[in-house]
Amino acid sequence: SVAFNVHDMPVSHVKQLWPWFSARNARLWVLKNLFGGRVVDASLQFQVVPGRLGNGIPLSSDEIFGRFQVEGSRFDTAGRIPPIRDAVGVVEFHGNDVDIALSSGNVYMASGRTVAASNGTMTIKAANRPPVIGALDIDVAGEASAIAELASYEPINAMRHVGLLPDDLSGTVTGHVKADIPLQSGVDSSKLDWLVTLDYK
Repeated sequence: SVAFNVHDMPVSHVKQLWPWFSARNARLWVLKNLFGGRVVDASLQFQVVPGRLGNGIPLSSDEIFGRFQVEGSRFDTAGRIPPIRDAVGVVEFHGNDVDIALSSGNVYMASGRTVAASNGTMTIKAANRPPVIGALDIDVAGEASAIAELASYEPINAMRHVGLLPDDLSGTVTGHVKADIPLQSGVDSSKLDWLVTLDYK
């Protein structure tokens, strides 16, 4: 049995504590897509009986789990969706399941438009079995054109069904995005679910 507790350490250092044998594909995604900022608080527990490792059975949520609270980080998501910056949130893993919670963050588009993101979650179940897909559920707020631009990026690409361009919209909106986000290559994006709802202020 091993336990780690970490306080106020760079994200780049703490990422290395996530063991390679737990939620491997989700771990690789976090290593590749979470950058910068600090881990305010983290804990990692490993409770495995002798001879258990390497027997071909994935570790359970009782055997390995961890929690990382991050601030000021950057999350890359998927496809062409711009990263979420200034992110404040929590990454948790239990066995091969991963839950990412985003309290707040900002998305900066190439056009210069900005979207505020909050109350976000991305849930990854059975990250040891492909295809690895995260269920994203997040609140967004900003100019209508900025939200539309965000929703137009692959793999969501919601605007192709609407027939509008971001510049066709004006005003301020709040909204909600639900989307399946592929965390590995080779996933057919046409089979991914998504839903974008917008409320004009």
